[in-house]
Amino acid sequence: MSQNEERLKRVQKENAKVSVELESHKSEVLKVIQGTSPFSRELLGELIEKSEKQVQKTGAEIEGIEKTTADLAGAIARANGQYHQVLDWSELGGISWISRSA
Repeated sequence: MSQNEERLKRVQKENAKVSVELESHKSEVLKVIQGTSPFSRELLGELIEKSEKQVQKTGAEIEGIEKTTADLAGAIARANGQYHQVLDWSELGGISWISRSA
């Protein structure tokens, strides 16, 4: 597994965890309104804000990793195409020193 794949899985896992926390905090709002929550309005508001920022941060990080992975895959595909083009030219010119194993 590549470093990008490992990092993506880690960040996705973190994003899922923070999303669950956010939903848990949001579900506590009704209890605050009813006066049955151990949290104060201010504390719950801060927790929700913090969780929302974490979800946004990890979401942006996921997008960045996915873009980097796609860019790398594209670069590899282009390089592979260029390599095979050189091989084709070498065969036309009778050059045998280039290996076709790649």
